[in-house]
Amino acid sequence: MKKVSITTARAFIVALFVFWCQTLFAQTFDVGGITYRITSSEESEEKQCEVGQNTDIAGSVIIPEAVTYEGQVYAVTSIGGYAFNYSGLTSISIPNSVTSIGGVCF
Repeated sequence: MKKVSITTARAFIVALFVFWCQTLFAQTFDVGGITYRITSSEESEEKQCEVGQNTDIAGSVIIPEAVTYEGQVYAVTSIGGYAFNYSGLTSISIPNSVTSIGGVCF
């Protein structure tokens, strides 16, 4: 059995808590049948979002470079973890604005 240091265990718990808080308290919205989650702060000049969980999607999906929600334009900069996990996705088009893709995404 491998021993895990207390520091490593604490770091893992803190990272898990931060991820949970971001997921729980992040504002989500739908545009064109795709769920997005705001990732930028309200004070930020550049508004950013990521593709959130979309388990009900089937077929082909085109992710746009930006989406508009409540009069604000958000750059789509990432695809979140588990975004299309357990979906019926058959193909996806990802724009150059997306610079990161979360784990267990597809």
